[in-house]
Amino acid sequence: MQAILDRFEGEMAVLRFHAKGGSASGGEGEQELVVPKEELPKDVKEGASLFLLISESKSEEEAREKLAKTILNEILNTEV
Repeated sequence: MQAILDRFEGEMAVLRFHAKGGSASGGEGEQELVVPKEELPKDVKEGASLFLLISESKSEEEAREKLAKTILNEILNTEV
């Protein structure tokens, strides 16, 4: 996904991208994504064209699921 670095707001960066079918009505339009400046390449400037990669993290999912199961087991096994 391509995005343009629109501006910096303090320690945050505002990225703008053209989203197809991004609205509730299924139309097209400009969208903004605000990310920490530290997540961008070091010397990137306003107006730069960026490539965004979105991927799934199975290890994160598995860790959250394991934690949830552990907490649930602790709650269910607690005697009152």
